[in-house]
Amino acid sequence: MKKRRLAVVSMLLLVTLLSLSGCGKKQECEFCGKVKSGKTREVLGEKVFICNDCIDEMKNMFN
Repeated sequence: MKKRRLAVVSMLLLVTLLSLSGCGKKQECEFCGKVKSGKTREVLGEKVFICNDCIDEMKNMFN
């Protein structure tokens, strides 16, 4: 019984970790040059990757 429970818990943990591994993909920001997580945005007709920090700074500049 314990082996079965351990196997089920291990499987659930593995599935959870695999699903979360893609959430935090990091790339080099095209504004600051640091490797961080963010989003691809369209700026002046071109698609560029912008980290979350730069997005926040841009929002603060225009508010």
